[in-house]
Amino acid sequence: MQKGDVKMNYDINNMSSEDKLSAIIKYQKKQTLHSRITMFAVLLFVLFFILAVVAIVPRVVALSHQAYGTILKADSAISKVDSALDGLTELIGNVNQMVDDNIDAVGDTVKKLNDIDFDGLNEAISNLNDVIKPLSDFFRSFG
Repeated sequence: MQKGDVKMNYDINNMSSEDKLSAIIKYQKKQTLHSRITMFAVLLFVLFFILAVVAIVPRVVALSHQAYGTILKADSAISKVDSALDGLTELIGNVNQMVDDNIDAVGDTVKKLNDIDFDGLNEAISNLNDVIKPLSDFFRSFG
């Protein structure tokens, strides 16, 4: 007998051939039962594995299609952002060029505004008011 075999409580040397055959048949029946139990367990495992694969594979395929679609959308969005950034870079360059082109004109305008004699302008407006008021009163007397 090998390790793991069912031990038989028989003294084989003192048994008749019929008893030996009967013991062997009994042992074979136990082995057959164990083999059937093992086969049934393996069959259940294989069926479970097949069902798991059948249930999971379509979901994995659908998920991979969804992921691919999302990646395409992300790639499209990145392309749009990239082109928008290119346009923004061009816009900033144009604004810088406009500022560079007009900085002298702005400086001249500010200098001219600073050169205006506001006190003299206020005095001239006051003198004009002094002249216009009597004329206004004169024309009001007719109207």
